[in-house]
Amino acid sequence: AAECEDAVGEVINLGSNSEISVKDLIELISGIIGVKPKIITDDKRKRPASSEVERLRADNAKAKKILGWKPEYGLSQGLKATIDWFKANQDIYKPDIYNV
Repeated sequence: AAECEDAVGEVINLGSNSEISVKDLIELISGIIGVKPKIITDDKRKRPASSEVERLRADNAKAKKILGWKPEYGLSQGLKATIDWFKANQDIYKPDIYNV
């Protein structure tokens, strides 16, 4: 993207072109890692009904058109690959400390 002159000054979303609720995302990740979390909700943190944004989705049409880019993984596959990477690289990724 950095080398594409047609992308200069453009806002380009890189994403799967799909959407998922927070609840469904929690269930998906929980299933991949094999845990059953206790989910606690707080009504004060829910998106207000009058919110200007009700749904979020990274539309990748411009990335396809300008960059010729498309995602290599769907959401489930991408999450599994990411989780597998973190498991395999625990020696370099240490979430309990700040390292640069």
